[in-house]
Amino acid sequence: MTIAQMEQMLQYRRLASRMRREIASLTEKYPDQWVAMNAGGELIIGASMDEILAALVERGIQRENVVIEFLEANPVTMIV
Repeated sequence: MTIAQMEQMLQYRRLASRMRREIASLTEKYPDQWVAMNAGGELIIGASMDEILAALVERGIQRENVVIEFLEANPVTMIV
C-alpha cells in the first residue's frame, strides 16, 4: 500500500467517523432519505441511491471521496 493510499484510507475513516457523530441530527432533519457527505461537510440529499450517485456525477465528486448512508427514521431492532 502506498502512502497516498494510506492517507486516502485515513481520510475516509475520519469522514465515516464524522458521519456517525452526526447521524442522529441528520436523521432528524432528513428522515428516510439518502445522504452523502464529503470531507468539506457538504451534504447531498436524495430520495434514492440513484439520485445521490447522479448528483455526485453532476458535481464531479468522486464516489470514493464521500460517505453515503440511508437515514432510516424508524430502524427495525434486530435481536440475534
